Amino acid sequence: ADFTKTINGLRISIILPDGTDRYDTDTAAEALDNHKSRPEIEQALNSGVGISKRTSKTTLIKYKYVAKKLTMDGEECVVRLCVPMDNMKGINKNIFLLVFLGITTGVGIALLFAVRYSSEVTTPLKKLSEAATKIAGGEYIQKFDFKTKYEVAELSRNIIQMGQSLDRSITLLHNRN
Repeated sequence: ADFTKTINGLRISIILPDGTDRYDTDTAAEALDNHKSRPEIEQALNSGVGISKRTSKTTLIKYKYVAKKLTMDGEECVVRLCVPMDNMKGINKNIFLLVFLGITTGVGIALLFAVRYSSEVTTPLKKLSEAATKIAGGEYIQKFDFKTKYEVAELSRNIIQMGQSLDRSITLLHNRN
């Protein structure tokens, strides 16, 4: 009986269909009242599973009860687990903490990827902007090589071709005059 008391205050009972306790981890079974009218026991006997929240008449502690109808050694019974609601609050707090840590970690990883891959787009765009400024200033021949999969590589080729075309056109105009 003592081994379950170390598991977060878990209380286990085995109850026969007539409501008598066959086993309880916290109290001698013969000292307990009949459990047949307890909501979780009635539900388990009628539908196989029962759940309720209430204060125990025996321990005066508020529990969440979960009961399951089983057959053990050919005998029908209900196994009931009771978890103190104070423990449930602790479990909920731990779940919240784990979810919060998971979300925070996910956002952090997403930000790292965003920073890492955004430079693959912004660096070539800065170089393209510089090249376009030089072309606008009369330096028509620009050379740069981008090793990128994005549309930036196509844009850079178009700017280079535009600069070369402008240079040819201006040279032709100068040669005609």
